[in-house]
Amino acid sequence: MLNFKSADEAEALGYLVPNYQVRKALYQRISKAENINLMNEITVDDVKFCGDYADILFANEQKVQAKLVIAADSRFSNIRRKMGIAALMKDFSKVMIVSKMSHTKSHKNIALEYFDYGQTLALLPMVGKASSVVLTVTTDKSQALLDMSKADFNAKITNDFRGDLGQMSQVGQRYSYPLVGVHAQTFIAKRFALIGDAAVGMHPVTAHGFNLGLRGQNILANLVKEALSAGQDIGSPALLKLFEKKHIRMTKLMFFGTNGIVALFTNDAPAIKQLRRFVLKFAEHFPPIKHLITNHLTEAKNRFLPLK
Repeated sequence: MLNFKSADEAEALGYLVPNYQVRKALYQRISKAENINLMNEITVDDVKFCGDYADILFANEQKVQAKLVIAADSRFSNIRRKMGIAALMKDFSKVMIVSKMSHTKSHKNIALEYFDYGQTLALLPMVGKASSVVLTVTTDKSQALLDMSKADFNAKITNDFRGDLGQMSQVGQRYSYPLVGVHAQTFIAKRFALIGDAAVGMHPVTAHGFNLGLRGQNILANLVKEALSAGQDIGSPALLKLFEKKHIRMTKLMFFGTNGIVALFTNDAPAIKQLRRFVLKFAEHFPPIKHLITNHLTEAKNRFLPLK
């Protein structure tokens, strides 16, 4: 076991916000902005660069000119590919199954992650006696779990959590996501930048992929804001190089570090199991390690100010 308590270093290691609420808040904000034109349900066919601007060509033959093009179209980004930017892809050959579940006992606002034999099981506490349950299994076992009846699935999850949360019942649908990690070779090109999963798509074991996306967006947005205030070119090579310099080192550290954690905690070889026990026991009884991990997860020394 490796335990973290909020009283040790911080008020909480993190806060869970449902994705639909994030999307709703963003939509409400941009719908009131006079300088944003939202175009729905349309794809980008091509991006062409013409000196000090770029032409964005849409599937409906519409064209938009821009000083800076930013792609955030998933870890399988078509625009990244069109720009000729290579990406390292790590296929974990696993599927993540997610569902909201209720339980008869309180989760006490504690997040859990079990690296079990043949599967990884996580519980993310929600309001009341409900949690988001994340089950990660090899691809060949995923369909059977998706097809499992509610009664059987409830019994399995209740048993997998050793009954610590009492009887567990599925209250939402089951969703599945293939696990593929992605890291772009570069985050920039001429008048072009990658953010979000188009730049780096993480394995969810550390629950920081979305946060990295917000970090990249925040860095780029602040640089663009500063350039606009100074009357400078928002798509200049200097601005884009500074964005990449500020962001790519952290993403590489997180990407390869997370992949190392996955390799250590999902390998059932006897030697790896012994190493895993040693690492956990050492970390549990050596406070400076917990302090470093807590500071890293909470970014206690590196808070970002929101844009106004």
